[in-house]
Amino acid sequence: MGTIYFDEDKDAHAHPTSNCIATVDTDTWFIYSDKNCSVYWDIINGEFVQLRTPEQIKIEEANARKRNEREEAFDEIEWRIQRFNDQEKLGQTPVDDGVKLAKYRQYLRDFTLLDDWWDLPIPNYAQFLRENP
Repeated sequence: MGTIYFDEDKDAHAHPTSNCIATVDTDTWFIYSDKNCSVYWDIINGEFVQLRTPEQIKIEEANARKRNEREEAFDEIEWRIQRFNDQEKLGQTPVDDGVKLAKYRQYLRDFTLLDDWWDLPIPNYAQFLRENP
């Protein structure tokens, strides 16, 4: 029970050294790269491998869910854009406004540039039109 300290050469020490790069809590066998335990490591095949923190996992899962939601919105708008293009080619009056369709598609492209985008709702096309007349 206690802590093991590793230096840059991956040599283990019972006490901190001046070139300590990681510590191992022998109760949990998690390896931490700093005193705040903010970066987790493990030793796999003799190499230090950085692990994801619970917070990183949470954000990555939220990102994946939001990207899937955005892909669904892309599918819906691409169908509308195709219908718009077909109606124009056939000389019919388009149901949708082509400029508004393009603006919504660009909004979806730029969505991941927003701060905390994984926590923001993605408006559907009708909601986007109400918010951006």
